[in-house]
Amino acid sequence: MLDKYGDRFLYEERADIYGCCIKLLTDVKYVKERWEESFYPMSAHVRSHGRLIVTNDENEGQGVLYDPLSKTAILYLTGMTPALSESTLKASKKAVECAKNHGCKLSFDTNIRPLLWRSAEEAAKTLLLFVEQADILFTDLANTMILLGEKDADKAIESYLSMGVEIVIFKLGAKGTIAALKGERVMARGYRVPVVDTIGAGMPWLEHF
Repeated sequence: MLDKYGDRFLYEERADIYGCCIKLLTDVKYVKERWEESFYPMSAHVRSHGRLIVTNDENEGQGVLYDPLSKTAILYLTGMTPALSESTLKASKKAVECAKNHGCKLSFDTNIRPLLWRSAEEAAKTLLLFVEQADILFTDLANTMILLGEKDADKAIESYLSMGVEIVIFKLGAKGTIAALKGERVMARGYRVPVVDTIGAGMPWLEHF
């Protein structure tokens, strides 16, 4: 893939994403700028654990390319990405398609940001397409109310498992988290800590899992 597209990459950036060094290769300035705004940089001395290649093709438009040589095991996707624009929704669908075709598992965090959607119905209709393809699902009661209209955590977990999700990680805020798969559930209680700033709190939680 690098032999085919290597001469097109104008930008190369590394970011620390949940403890992994991910390298971005792109010829799209807008993508490079959004990348820098969204993630902490990683030193060039750290060997990358994965590559993300984003290009603009005159015939196909913006797309995400899968490199089979990277031996990707899990694709992590957040529900915020499909909400940003039609192009990011299309790219998200393509990334999932490529990952599934190459035997990768999909780890999906519903992460619904209501202000990014025209309506709750639009969010549910769009994101359920990703939920149904997820192998690992991260969600909570607020997101589940939008997706399923379900107020009960246990019933919601059963619904997600019935869709084909292998592992459901259901966040309960200060109460803790439930990890569930068919026939087994584990509850991890929350710890009381002084709250200084909640921004980014979900990242170490995900990384720990």
